[in-house]
Amino acid sequence: SLGNLPTPGSLVARIRQTAPQTFTTAVAEFIDFDTVDYDPWAGFDPATPDRYTFPFPGIFQINGRIVWETTATSRRAVFINVNGTTSSTGTRGGSSVQAAAAGGTQVNGVGTYPAGAEEYVGLRGIQNSGGNLDTSTSDGGSCMELVYLGQSYV
Repeated sequence: SLGNLPTPGSLVARIRQTAPQTFTTAVAEFIDFDTVDYDPWAGFDPATPDRYTFPFPGIFQINGRIVWETTATSRRAVFINVNGTTSSTGTRGGSSVQAAAAGGTQVNGVGTYPAGAEEYVGLRGIQNSGGNLDTSTSDGGSCMELVYLGQSYV
């Protein structure tokens, strides 16, 4: 038995980053989260801060955002990846934008995934400013939310 599942459309978790993380130019890395805003099913483990483990099987919508520090040079991207993959088969959503001319740059990605128990999801970022670039804690910082959509019957 899966116990008490949430109602479809319910928030399952919201985790975020409250300390900047440095990204080397052109090197994709997963965001290390450090703060739990909501996680009643305890899928986040601080020992593995780059992921959220799906607490039960089902279809999930994953919303992710990376907030980058100010620099107008080149592009920023975010990808939602499952089970530590960085290939296209493990990418469930994402986007890439030109860096803002002034102020930080926020990049959002949305995807869905029919997860099995103990699978996990992470938020992967990449930037190509030509140097190291930190994530920013402005506007709430980088975050990831999971919404339960229902059971998978595949």
